[in-house]
Amino acid sequence: MAREMARTNDYLVPHLDGLPYLDKPIVYFAAAAGVMELVGFTETAARLPAYIATLATIGLLVSFARRRWGDEAGWLAGLAYATMVLPLAYARAAIFDSTLTLCTTAAILIPLLVLVPHALATGASVRRLFPWRGLVAFAAIALPWFVAVSMAHPDFPGYVFLRETLARFTTRSFHRTAPWWYYLPIVPVAAFPWIVPALARVRHWRVTWAARRDPATHEPLLLACWVIVPLFFFTLNQSKLPQYVLPLMPAFALAATRNLLEGENAAAGARTRAGSPGSPMPRPCCLSPTPARRSSTARSPCAPPRPSWER
Repeated sequence: MAREMARTNDYLVPHLDGLPYLDKPIVYFAAAAGVMELVGFTETAARLPAYIATLATIGLLVSFARRRWGDEAGWLAGLAYATMVLPLAYARAAIFDSTLTLCTTAAILIPLLVLVPHALATGASVRRLFPWRGLVAFAAIALPWFVAVSMAHPDFPGYVFLRETLARFTTRSFHRTAPWWYYLPIVPVAAFPWIVPALARVRHWRVTWAARRDPATHEPLLLACWVIVPLFFFTLNQSKLPQYVLPLMPAFALAATRNLLEGENAAAGARTRAGSPGSPMPRPCCLSPTPARRSSTARSPCAPPRPSWER
């Protein structure tokens, strides 16, 4: 598709063997076609957008973790994602999943599939997730291409929403059907080895859920929504492939980073208390599940910065 796009200079509708290919969004094909126009029709040109998208996702995770928990957390989050099995496997695959993961991560750090359940669980206002400026920006970015392709191919909306979405979700016509537990063995392998620290505090989920109105629990609840809600829909989906869970891997990287720092902070606190027998007990808020940011500019060792969607 990218090769034909570069040869025909048609950056509106992808084609495969001269026929319109409307199964996937245009972004990856257009990016690969642009690279091919610069360096030629090579394998590297076809794969380069996937490499760049993976590196950009790592950069987003580094930036987010540094802002939340400090410099060490940033590099740890980037390392975690870069060394997971599934991101490593698809960083060089000439398909759009790495690009989708980048866009999903950028949006969360804001897909409504994650943030609406999170807002309902924590009591935050759902209306604040729909600012009119954001809706206008979304329409300005997403609608022009969709409208242009629909004008060129009037059957495009029905093809996308009915066949490629509804039929893929509810029927076995794509011959990718698998049992409901299909992703249960795939996710641990996909997130290996960082799934181990990422799930280190799962045993405390009842405590976290009981305190879900407490801002200290918002981070673990957000990461849980990021994984559980999409995974639930992937499980219901009749069409299943391993790479569908790639957008969940950044959540595991952030959870692993958070839990490792929390464990290190707890160990440091235990060593301090052991060395000072007469020291007072720590305040209860310091035992919250949110690791303190290692920075002199942090508001408090116990008060995490508020997420942007709550401001």
